[in-house]
Amino acid sequence: MEVQISVWYLKSLGYLENEIFLNDPQCRPQNLGNWLTFYIQYNKCGTLRQGEGSTISYSNTVHGYHFGQVIERSTHLKLNLHCQMFQNTMVDIKYHSGDETVPHSLTQYGLYSANLFIYESPAYNDLVYQTPYYIKLNQTLYVQATLQSADPELSLVVDTCMLFPNSHDTKSYVLIRNRCIKDSTYSIYPSPHANQVRFGFRALPFFNFYPTVYLQCTLTVCQKDNNQCSQSCLTRRKRDLLSVHDQTNVLVGPFKIKEQ
Repeated sequence: MEVQISVWYLKSLGYLENEIFLNDPQCRPQNLGNWLTFYIQYNKCGTLRQGEGSTISYSNTVHGYHFGQVIERSTHLKLNLHCQMFQNTMVDIKYHSGDETVPHSLTQYGLYSANLFIYESPAYNDLVYQTPYYIKLNQTLYVQATLQSADPELSLVVDTCMLFPNSHDTKSYVLIRNRCIKDSTYSIYPSPHANQVRFGFRALPFFNFYPTVYLQCTLTVCQKDNNQCSQSCLTRRKRDLLSVHDQTNVLVGPFKIKEQ
């Protein structure tokens, strides 16, 4: 989270730069001319994390304190900051303080992001850069999805993956749906990080029917040790408990079968 507070605004309240800090008093702002700027990490500076249905919330507070002053002032600086992340793609969030009556609160909404990459082997050390990617029928494709977030307490799980002739076609072949594996060649591989998932599948005859094929996956972001991150197959009732904001769609391709 990035928070910028006007130096003029602080002076109007009688505060100096060294009297401004976060929940962790060691976390101080940088002076950028007319603005004091806090760069607040999701897992430091006293930031609090809480799951709230379809979002994960991060909270912190900007405090103003007059050191060495026993009598408290009538006006106190206390900015309550809330960053609620919808669990799909990430956007920049920046707050500029104004002249509102203090204390006051701010809530901003952001989005997570994830990417999808193809690898040549189950070792996952040889990333595929070619586009389109030419493959052989029945060749195994190794896929890795990675959540782009600085929060180490988040996990990623594959919810649904489908093959399409192109990014706009309604024809499809389902590999996994609602975490229920539908294709016998679909396999899950161990990943070294909670924010990554790895899986593979073979290039089926579906690839032979169309000049190009794309892979689209729906991924779910959640907190580690949360039952929502279980890879087990979801029943319809459990599925209804998940909000659409819990997920992100990621597309990769095109793939083409090599001519013999």
